[in-house]
Amino acid sequence: MRPGLLTQCGDSSVPSPEVSNADIRAEIKAVSDGSGTISVHGTLYEDSSGRTLELKSSEMLIVSQNRNTEALFGLKYNLWQRSEDNAEVATLQSSEDDDSYSYIGIFYQQKLNDLFYISFVRTADRSVLNSEVTLPNPFQILSPGSGQTFSRSDGAINVTWDSSGTADDMQIEVDSVCPLHHWQRIEDNGNYPLLLGTSQQESCTVTIVLNRIRPGLVAAEFGKGGYIHGLQQRSVSIISVP
Repeated sequence: MRPGLLTQCGDSSVPSPEVSNADIRAEIKAVSDGSGTISVHGTLYEDSSGRTLELKSSEMLIVSQNRNTEALFGLKYNLWQRSEDNAEVATLQSSEDDDSYSYIGIFYQQKLNDLFYISFVRTADRSVLNSEVTLPNPFQILSPGSGQTFSRSDGAINVTWDSSGTADDMQIEVDSVCPLHHWQRIEDNGNYPLLLGTSQQESCTVTIVLNRIRPGLVAAEFGKGGYIHGLQQRSVSIISVP
């Protein structure tokens, strides 16, 4: 797999060369939605101020699949040079219109236990290499089915999925134009009773999102730590009626 460049999708920000590794907190996640696409999201923060880093002066976040950064690049005087067999890596493009910055890279192939490496390539400090994460096992939502209608007066509905038999965490998120918003960490046991109770007297669409989450290893050179998570994410939309 070719290395992916995390490109900006970008309250306030600070140019990355002004921040040392000791004051950086990283928040990174790799997400598979079951379509064959894996999106890797990265945001770096100046921990002391909470500002996001705008990557400048040829500093960049790169992500590779199953090959760590040392295998892709040669390091000389803390500047990254492309090896002859490496795919081209471009400089991140920043937006002058936005005040906060996050970055995203897309992959189109996935195998079970694929390992993703994310590195912060620097010119103002030592490069921070190889934060890593694997995706948890994929799954499917078994019920409810997309577009099904449920009456709120009937009580809880059962949200079911194929459980993994591993120690990975699960998270359920529920969103709707009805006054129904729900977020909770749950057991990966394949079943969760969901109450659709609301005072809304009209029908509305309810979107249920399930995330299977696996923590990875954040590079120790990020002085303020952070997290890196691999997620399998699935969603279904239903109709809720009084």
